[in-house]
Amino acid sequence: MAADEYSDAPGISIHRRVGHCKRISYRDCRFDFEWSYLFVQSIVAYIPNVLAALLVLLVGNVIARFIARSVQIGAVN
Repeated sequence: MAADEYSDAPGISIHRRVGHCKRISYRDCRFDFEWSYLFVQSIVAYIPNVLAALLVLLVGNVIARFIARSVQIGAVN
């Protein structure tokens, strides 16, 4: 595995930044919150997909119950 393969991982990035802060000093450390902004942005991007999946689940459940009830009534009659 290449050393640069995990360079974009958030844990590695935080570790490098915190390690950098320890080497210089805590006062001189400028912590960049760009990674947290990107993380929140990626989570928010999933919201429409989750809502669509819940809608499909709800509609499918209603249709399945309707068909099951219709089949049951048809079998009895």
